[in-house]
Amino acid sequence: MTNVNRDVVLLKACKDVARFKYTLRHAAKEYRIGKSTLHKYIHKELINVNKGLYDSVIEVLENNLKLRAIRGGEATARRFGEIKKKIKDICGTHESCNGECMFFRKCTRKCAFGLEK
Repeated sequence: MTNVNRDVVLLKACKDVARFKYTLRHAAKEYRIGKSTLHKYIHKELINVNKGLYDSVIEVLENNLKLRAIRGGEATARRFGEIKKKIKDICGTHESCNGECMFFRKCTRKCAFGLEK
C-alpha cells in the first residue's frame, strides 16, 4: 500500500469512527489495517489533517473508554456473583458469613475450600 492510499484508508476509517461511533478495533478490522496504525495516525497525523474530525474521533474514543470501564466492572461483579453462588452451593449457608468464606474467611465450620475459623 502506498503512502497516499494508506492515508486515504486511514482517513476513511477515522470518518467512520466519528460517524458510526466505531471502536478502533472495529474500524481497523473493517479497513484491514492495524489497530496500532490507526491509533498512531489519529494521534500524530489527523490533528494536522483535519482538526474537526480529530476532535470528533477523540470524543468517540473517550466515550468508548468510559463504556469499557463500565463493562469491565459489570463483568467483574457478574464473575464474583457466580463464584459467591458456587460457594453457597458447595459450603451451604453459614450463619456468620452468609457463604462468603472465600472473600472474608469468616467460616465457623470447615468448608469445601478448607477454610476454618
